[in-house]
Amino acid sequence: MPFIRVPDATEGEIQKATDIGAVGIIMPTVDTVEKAQNTVKWAKLSPAGTPQHGRGSVRRAVGRRLPADHNDNMLIVIMIERRWCSER
Repeated sequence: MPFIRVPDATEGEIQKATDIGAVGIIMPTVDTVEKAQNTVKWAKLSPAGTPQHGRGSVRRAVGRRLPADHNDNMLIVIMIERRWCSER
């Protein structure tokens, strides 16, 4: 199962990884909720994420099942670097 550690939670970085066949995204140095949410948003296809285009190499590898299987098989690893909530 190909996993790729991407440098940032941007559409371009995550789509590059999924375009070449990654079924796992590792997002390091996550220190905000928004960064974690963006990772999921760009790694998953609609309706769980954002509509994606250009997944041609993956579609050729797995066939027409891509939209249904993609979200079921995509694993996202969020490496939390600090607490998100303040202590009271």
